[in-house]
Amino acid sequence: MRRPSSCAEIVWPTAVCWCLLLVAFSVFAAEEDRTGLSARRVAANEAIAVEVAQRVPCCPSRLVVSATPAGGTPYSFEIEGRVEELTGLRLAAAGKLIVEGHLRYGGDVVLVIDLSTKLVEQSIWAYGYALSPDATRLIYQTHYPRMAPPDGRRSIVLLYDLREGPGWNRFGDLPRDWPSWNAGRPVFPRKNACSASSDIMLDGDFVVSSPFLWSPDGRRVVFLAGERRSGESDLVVLDLTREPCDGLSAKELDLEALLQRPDWDGPLRFASETLEWESEKGKEVVVKPGPPFASRVVLPLP
Repeated sequence: MRRPSSCAEIVWPTAVCWCLLLVAFSVFAAEEDRTGLSARRVAANEAIAVEVAQRVPCCPSRLVVSATPAGGTPYSFEIEGRVEELTGLRLAAAGKLIVEGHLRYGGDVVLVIDLSTKLVEQSIWAYGYALSPDATRLIYQTHYPRMAPPDGRRSIVLLYDLREGPGWNRFGDLPRDWPSWNAGRPVFPRKNACSASSDIMLDGDFVVSSPFLWSPDGRRVVFLAGERRSGESDLVVLDLTREPCDGLSAKELDLEALLQRPDWDGPLRFASETLEWESEKGKEVVVKPGPPFASRVVLPLP
């Protein structure tokens, strides 16, 4: 077997091999970059179409936003979204984009993205949020402490106005420039709404037990609120044309009569996945608590 007579006979084949490996890696990386997006969500209206995808497998919390304005030039950008699983997408007013997702360690998050600045305006730890009919406001429930077990946390209902900046949407007793996930104005329970306070230990231990129902004109929000320990339930109405303390009314519900099961000896918790208006007059709502209880209950508003 002949030995190499010079360094060139050793170096050049080695260099060629490395070059071939680099080319192959570049091709692979380009392919991975092109296909490394998943969980795409799309939203569109007459003004713009938007797609959001996660960059996987390396970093699912990186969101790639691609927008195509009507009659305009398409653009895209990336943001850090803190989202483990992308679940939904909504276009809102004031050039805002609402991204829904799940966090890595549990819980739901809503991102408010400003498409004009290409920045995340707010990350909200939100449960069961509902967007107003004119897409200008979000209402949602959140729990504190966030990582506590169910028996150790409390709830509060908050309102976020997408037409305002993050400072306006802070808790009343927090600085306007507070870098926190504690976003939104308190609207329930009553003591929180009246004091504009983020102290969630004020008014018992309740949980929202139905979806939030907006009125078609966006002036009112209706929902059921149940006390965790006693099982008592209230029908709550928020009149958003008034100050939070003045616009809140609640009516205690007679669960035994409403659920129509006198033989039921289990806990009476009026939870429902369905809440809708009975008529266009907006004076009654229909609740469907589900089996084994009554299939349909009509409740007059307080």
